[in-house]
Amino acid sequence: LDLGRSKEGIAYFKRLAREYPKSKYVHEANVHLGDFYFDNASWAVSADYYKKIISAKYEPLMPYSVYKRAWAQYNLGDHKGSLAGFKWVISHESDSTDSSFLRLKGEAIRDIALPFVELGLLEESIKFYKNAGNPYTRAGLENMARVYQEKGKQGSAIILWKELLKGNPNHEKNPEYDLNIIESYRLANATDKAVSHLFDRLPAYSKNSGWYELNARDPKVVASVRDSFEEMARKMAFESHATAQKLKKAHLYEIAKQLYTKYLEHFDKTTDAPKIRFYLAEILYKNKNYLPAAHHYYQVYEDPHAGKLRADAIEYALTALDRQLNIERKKQGLAAISSKSSTKLTANLEEPLELLPYSNTELAFLKIAQEYLKQFPKTKQAPDILYSDSYLRYVHHEIDPAYEGFWNFIKTYPKHPSAYSAAHLILDILNRRKDYTKLIAAAKQFNQTPGLAMPKFKAEVAAILRQTELKMVQLIEQKGDYKKAAYAYVEYTKAYGAQDPALFEKALYNAAINFTKADMPLQAVETEERFLRRFPKSQYRKTMVLNVAKTYELLAKFDKAAQYFERFALDYPSDPQTKSALRLAGLYWWGSGENERAHKNMLRFIQSYGSAEDQQLIEQDLVSLYESQNALGQLIQLYDRKRNTRGVSWAKYVDYSVKIGDLQNRQQPQAAARTFEAALQIANAHRDSLKQSPEGMEALGKLLFWSVAGYENRFYRIPLNRLANLQNNLQAKIGMLKNLETQYRNVASSGSGEWGIGAMYKTAAAYRHMAQSVLQAPVPSELKAAQLDEYREEVRKTIVNPFQEKALAFAEQCLDKAQELNVFSPYTSRCQSIAAALQPKRYPAVRTFYLPPLHTALMLPDSRESKIERGKIKIYALPLFSTGLFQGERRRNLASESPASVFDPSNGDDNQDVSPKALTYSLLSSLREKALIEDRDGERPGTKQAPSFSYLNLMRLTDPRRAVKLIQEAIEGDPNNEALHNLLGLAQMEKGNLAAAKITWLALTARGVKNPALWNNLGVALSMEGRERDAIEYFQQAILMDKPKEALANLGFIALKYYNGFEAKKYFERALDIGKSDPATRIGHSVALLQNREIEASMEVLPELTKRYRNDPYARLSLAYMLMDVAKERDTASHVLKDYMEKHSAENDPSFRKALSEARDGSALPGLDAERTTTTTELPDIE
Repeated sequence: LDLGRSKEGIAYFKRLAREYPKSKYVHEANVHLGDFYFDNASWAVSADYYKKIISAKYEPLMPYSVYKRAWAQYNLGDHKGSLAGFKWVISHESDSTDSSFLRLKGEAIRDIALPFVELGLLEESIKFYKNAGNPYTRAGLENMARVYQEKGKQGSAIILWKELLKGNPNHEKNPEYDLNIIESYRLANATDKAVSHLFDRLPAYSKNSGWYELNARDPKVVASVRDSFEEMARKMAFESHATAQKLKKAHLYEIAKQLYTKYLEHFDKTTDAPKIRFYLAEILYKNKNYLPAAHHYYQVYEDPHAGKLRADAIEYALTALDRQLNIERKKQGLAAISSKSSTKLTANLEEPLELLPYSNTELAFLKIAQEYLKQFPKTKQAPDILYSDSYLRYVHHEIDPAYEGFWNFIKTYPKHPSAYSAAHLILDILNRRKDYTKLIAAAKQFNQTPGLAMPKFKAEVAAILRQTELKMVQLIEQKGDYKKAAYAYVEYTKAYGAQDPALFEKALYNAAINFTKADMPLQAVETEERFLRRFPKSQYRKTMVLNVAKTYELLAKFDKAAQYFERFALDYPSDPQTKSALRLAGLYWWGSGENERAHKNMLRFIQSYGSAEDQQLIEQDLVSLYESQNALGQLIQLYDRKRNTRGVSWAKYVDYSVKIGDLQNRQQPQAAARTFEAALQIANAHRDSLKQSPEGMEALGKLLFWSVAGYENRFYRIPLNRLANLQNNLQAKIGMLKNLETQYRNVASSGSGEWGIGAMYKTAAAYRHMAQSVLQAPVPSELKAAQLDEYREEVRKTIVNPFQEKALAFAEQCLDKAQELNVFSPYTSRCQSIAAALQPKRYPAVRTFYLPPLHTALMLPDSRESKIERGKIKIYALPLFSTGLFQGERRRNLASESPASVFDPSNGDDNQDVSPKALTYSLLSSLREKALIEDRDGERPGTKQAPSFSYLNLMRLTDPRRAVKLIQEAIEGDPNNEALHNLLGLAQMEKGNLAAAKITWLALTARGVKNPALWNNLGVALSMEGRERDAIEYFQQAILMDKPKEALANLGFIALKYYNGFEAKKYFERALDIGKSDPATRIGHSVALLQNREIEASMEVLPELTKRYRNDPYARLSLAYMLMDVAKERDTASHVLKDYMEKHSAENDPSFRKALSEARDGSALPGLDAERTTTTTELPDIE
């Protein structure tokens, strides 16, 4: 073997072992044979030879043979056998002092790692090596970790490296272990963990760490560790970045970003740091993290070691900031900033420009842009950066540096495409400054700049020069001299109109606007109409058409306003203001008497706007229009269409059906009955649904009330005047009475206040009728005188009195509910009549009067703002300004209302009707006219000066047709005078043109005027039309405003009409708080006290009022009836009436004649005779 003749040597060894098995050399022969075959990879053969030695238990060669056989078993894949062999060697105790055995044992400790790894006995191996003790523990674990790592079992390797770290946290080799852990994570593709571990562990080896303190004595070790970590971090970062670029994987970019970031935290001073930071910025930019990207780019630029990267870095920093600031501007709804930006500021030229704060991004851009322009002024990007810098300052209102920047741009880069934009912005800045001298100089310089040679630009500059004179006119306008500015604009159109149609258009438009601002509506509308003729296709046409309409509206020329509102609506159907224009066109045509055109526009509105709110609005207009024409058929069609609209509620359906029935009843009562019957069936089927809305409850109550009428008629027709059938009829009538009470209780449960009150009255009246019928019934003829009295007393006790008690109970309930619910019902006074008949002490039968709710309200012009003199406006002892109060009672029945007989066919049989009676001052109409004419002539202007407001008011009362023209002329000179517009409405009402009057007042409310006079006068107009419910709504709105004296008075008289003295008293007291000198209100208040059963208080006040206002017929009649009904002084009442009738020639007045016929002669009221001698026919002013 030593000679290299291995075959011969092996043959001899085999022969020795075979022929001399007991030779002392046989064991060494077997070892040589085993080693030979081991070296030649014949693992099984070698293992057999080693086994022979082991079996012979030859101690000198035993450890070696077991060790070699363990290796052979490992190579054969017998890892368990291998593990057992290595363990035997390690645990074997030998007496030999030969160092080779110790070396062999050390090698076994090292090599046992292999079967441990193959068998996956990680925990056992760790325990094994720990038990082995030093120096074997660390070496064994290191070896095992490397084996695991080499075999790709990185998880186990990592566990072992970490186990080593646990052993001694400050061991010199710990950095090596951590780097191996990082490498294992990398090899396992756990890059996130590798990165995390790298930067988690790096601080453990930095300054101030325990490891650093212990190993700082060897600077090379420390430097080596730092370099290793730096290299690992850099290597991983570059690899991740490169892989990310190759695979386009977002998460790889994220890892690279983290590595770059951490690298810079720990190694920001290395020569590779600028490159690392640049790459980090690139990733941030790619991920659209522009602000941090710009920050890192600029840090690269600021690093003196960045070399060639610096130029790119500052440029890219600006690019990133540009992206970021434009993203931020987009979120704010602002335009982007670039070298192509040219939009001028939209802020009002008249308002000072306040500096708009910069964002942090914008501030960074400006800072870096200035640095770039300072260091790299000749680069290709420099012009764009300079322009963007200047434009950004411009939009932030930092005008001075922006202006300087734009000029610098033009001087430095005159041929750049953005030079034109810079020039325009310079002109804009000068225009905003109103520095027209510099503006002209700049324009001339631009014309001489070779780079600004585009013909279009030169034409624009020439136009700017021409516009300067227009600017001078605008300065006049800005100073508030609108009249001068308006005429200057007109002159400008004459001078330059032919040269520049666009400026001609603008100047004429501005002229119209300035005439409007100067309160010169006639000149304004003339200019506006000239504009529309000259520029029929102007972009301002829409605005101008609407302006013309509104100007005519302001002038109260509603026919012209209607014409232009209609034109606007037809020409611009999709404009948001068309809806309002279309409705106003309809209303103003109606107010102008053009009913057909009004109707067409209202129908257009219905076709164009389908919302419930819009439909309800126009429905009210149509109802008013149809009512004014008594257009019965059209009203029926309107309500029929409304009730058949898809989705209409049952409440609405029944309400519209009742309205249709009311209309039909005028001409076709049978058709009306069928409509009511059908509506009643639906109402009963959907009663709960109807009771969810006011109109549903009202319609339900009305129909139920109507449905009882026939049954009630049959009840009243059953006689009790014949003895033969008295018993049967009485029983039948009592049975019907109970049913009648049940049916009216059903009406009361509908929720309708008015019809519930009516049901209570009807029930009371039925019981009252029963009591009277029984009382008047014949008695048995066979009864003698004594028996007759006894019989009648029994009848009264058992039948009549209970019926009367029931009647009184229902009457009292009726009165209480009317007061509680504040319901104005005609049945209230009838309930009072029943209560007065049955309980006269508690409910005195006092007959009272009310004035119709026709108190009009005058608005007085503001002396500080009015252009018309106020004049002397008198306050009279009677309401002379309210013409309706001096005319006969003329209640107009609306086509949409059924007559009372349809719903209340029975008259009842009350003893005494105390329902209040209407009264007017018609008796004094001649005296009123004479007084007003005298005062008018006394107020007439003696020169050509404009008439005073007082004169116009007196003129509308005495000659309303002429007054309308005069008031309109006054409005032309003072279009914003609300008092004049209100007066025009009153004059139209005096003429009888209620539609025009209402439109005049509605136009004021549409312009936002909040004055109770308007709502009051609208209520008066509706009262004159017979629309009392609508009138009440307007009066109620008026009293929510300041000082609504007339509206309160009107509501007070309406309350008197319905015998609601409680509410009347409240309204009159509020009115008197505003003005105690109104006689009609004071008298109404005393009458309210009577109705409210405050008899003593009224008796104290009313005589004094009668003496003070001797000419007031309302006071006289009220006092006369109080004397008759309460004081029972008929003689005095007769004297009071005769005195007045003689002085005022009132012998033929029906109210006074009737009162006198009911009075008797008697002594005069104390103190009245003395006053009689001084009574005159004058109408004195109230002092």
